[in-house]
Amino acid sequence: MNPQTTYLITLLIFLNSINLLAQKTFHIELRDSATHQFILSKQINAFVKSAKTNKFIFDNPNSSSDFEITLQNGLYDLTAIVESYKTLNQRVIITDTSSNRIVFYLSPNLNMLAEVVVKPKMKKFIRFEEDKLMVQVSDNPMLNTGDAFDALERTPGIMVTPDGSLSLKGKTNIIIWIDGKPTGLEGDNLAALLRSFPANSIERFEIISNPGAGYNANSGGGIINIITLKGKIIGNTYAFSTDVSKSENLNSNTSFRYNNRSKHSNLMCLVGFGTEKRETITSSDYLFDPEKHNRTKENLALNTNKKPSLLATYDNDLTDQLNINTRINISQSNAILGNNNNMLFTSNPNSYWNTISSKDASFLYQNYSLGSTYLLKEKTNRKVTMNLNYTKSNNENNTNFLENSSLNEQNKTLYSIINNNIKSNNWAYETKISLPFKKYGLNSGLSFNNQNIESNGKYNLQNPLPIDKIFYTKTLGYTFEEQVNAAFIEVSKKWKKLNLIGGMRYENTNTKSINSNGIKYFDTTYANVFPSLRANVDFNAVALDLSYSMKITRPNYTDLDPNIEYTDSYSQKEGNPFLKPTFDNKFEIGLFIKDYPLFTYTLSEEKNATFIVANAKNGQIRNNFENINKVSIQNIFCVLPIPFQIITSPKKFFQDLKNDKINKSNTNYLALFYNYNKSTIQSNYQNLSNLPLSVYGAMLNVDVKKIFTLSGHYIYSPGGNRYFQTIDKFQKLDITLSKYFLAKKLQVKIYSRDIFNTLEQNTFLDYTTVQLKSYNKTETQRFGISVLYNIGKFAFQNKDKQNININDVNGKGNFNNGVQ
Repeated sequence: MNPQTTYLITLLIFLNSINLLAQKTFHIELRDSATHQFILSKQINAFVKSAKTNKFIFDNPNSSSDFEITLQNGLYDLTAIVESYKTLNQRVIITDTSSNRIVFYLSPNLNMLAEVVVKPKMKKFIRFEEDKLMVQVSDNPMLNTGDAFDALERTPGIMVTPDGSLSLKGKTNIIIWIDGKPTGLEGDNLAALLRSFPANSIERFEIISNPGAGYNANSGGGIINIITLKGKIIGNTYAFSTDVSKSENLNSNTSFRYNNRSKHSNLMCLVGFGTEKRETITSSDYLFDPEKHNRTKENLALNTNKKPSLLATYDNDLTDQLNINTRINISQSNAILGNNNNMLFTSNPNSYWNTISSKDASFLYQNYSLGSTYLLKEKTNRKVTMNLNYTKSNNENNTNFLENSSLNEQNKTLYSIINNNIKSNNWAYETKISLPFKKYGLNSGLSFNNQNIESNGKYNLQNPLPIDKIFYTKTLGYTFEEQVNAAFIEVSKKWKKLNLIGGMRYENTNTKSINSNGIKYFDTTYANVFPSLRANVDFNAVALDLSYSMKITRPNYTDLDPNIEYTDSYSQKEGNPFLKPTFDNKFEIGLFIKDYPLFTYTLSEEKNATFIVANAKNGQIRNNFENINKVSIQNIFCVLPIPFQIITSPKKFFQDLKNDKINKSNTNYLALFYNYNKSTIQSNYQNLSNLPLSVYGAMLNVDVKKIFTLSGHYIYSPGGNRYFQTIDKFQKLDITLSKYFLAKKLQVKIYSRDIFNTLEQNTFLDYTTVQLKSYNKTETQRFGISVLYNIGKFAFQNKDKQNININDVNGKGNFNNGVQ
């Protein structure tokens, strides 16, 4: 063979190798343009041909709404023909930096819409997408029963602390959004809102544990975005649900949901009403130094709550490039909290102190938002998003106290009344620009946030005479204002399997605080820069995600408010208006298989962390919020999904695994999860390297002979430490049986929560001047029934079939092939 021939063959082999290396596997998704959900139609015909040669690369008349295809760099034309949708014809540019996930949005064709039977498609119960952990709620009978708080409590990775707060990877300063809009609430008010929201109106939870520069810097504890269900069918749909449960007391939740979806708009309205009654038994031992102040306290609390709520959302595609959306959320809580508190003094067994209190608490929450999205260029994902959000809340508490005591053979009766009123107003505006290019992506934005809090406390404490007419001997007004102006920029770059996103956020903050006596606590302005970095390496089936962010946690108004929370003559809690913000450096690494979060490790280093600390003097306890020098938190979260198919049909299971079909059509699975949390504290009080707190859990979902679905949720913890608390072992088992009737229009669920009534909290708090041993048992065992009835009425029906020529394509669709 002559040298020229050898050179030519070598060159051809080399060029062919380069050509093979340039090929890449792409995951194509066909979604509904209004709901952004996968298209469920059985009649999907997809074709891909080269724009240069006009030859078909992919020719499949029986496609699914998500499929894979291998392409080289170049121009391609994709055609998708779907029943009841406009035919889509889209030109695709493939480069080295193209995302391996391509999404097409198809618009419904009202002229071709026929009456169809929509069969629900099971989505992955838990998966990782971009920077979010997605937990599916609507398809999970264990999560879509009860209210939103119940659903979050049973979500892997989220815990409920002994004081009733939600904890995400060891942190309680979580930001809650609903449909991408911040609620602006915290503490008891946030819990009240979640308790008023029915879980069967939720599509999924999006959990962002380490937000990047595009999110508010005041999100160090993470963000949980609650995505509500929207209409998926053209026309009118209705859903009525009721949930009744019983243990010691009867609880109920009833809701009505209405959807109207047309060619360009989607309207959803949800009205709900619930009643809740819970008992909590608390037993506490206070150990003082000196010991003469030691005492034992027992308390029975009964909370009765009525919860009406309204949520309405409206989206409208004014043009192919402009979408507007608006949202109204109104929630009210009217609660009566009764406490019977008995206290015995260890040093004097014949002495006692009994306090009976009754609190009337009303909470009104209003949220209004208006937003728009404008595509800068049709058929691309370059867009400008604008959102205006207004939140208003009013919280009023009226509490009466009757204290009877016998100390040193002297009887005493005291009367007290307290009125606390907190009004909050919050305005927020945000603009974001997303510009995906061939070789990189650019995101930037501006935001303006203004918050105003007015807290007024009125007191008449320890009056020896009955208070026949309401009058107050002391008043304290507190005003807090905060304005935050921010700008951010994020740049993304993709090299083959590596995707990098780096960002920087600048925030300028002005805070003012003053009380009614003219005392100014602070009036300061400070500016900070918050960097973030995320690296994702995708090895097809396995992905590695690493992220870093710097965040700030500004003290919330309940931590700052100097008005007191009165329990009895020996116990009070008050805020600290001089608290400093907390700065947090967070590192996170995650390992994912087929989008499943197999393993994540999080390290958080906090400076000036805010804690509530008990200080004792002469037997009286003052609970104050104080800054702690440094807190280090380590968290490990693991999920192991085990599809039943791996046992029943292992060959088919591994074939589905190869084709990325795991758990998409099969509703049977067992998910094992593990949550590890360890905190190390450096403070002026003491340095603590705590024992870790581990929680083991499992979630089960299985169709029993296709007759009914059995769902289970179990958690167990051997105990450990959480900051200053030592927590004993605890466990909880929940069971749900669900069945569909009437062509899946009617769903009935029978359930039990904490079936063995074993969930209780035994804790030990160790401070410098006092130690507290506490037992807490809330009414968690419940047996209930839930009924959901769906009614669908199609506004547009045309059963005449049309033949569509593939060469006569004129549909429109939005193409997303940039920064994901």
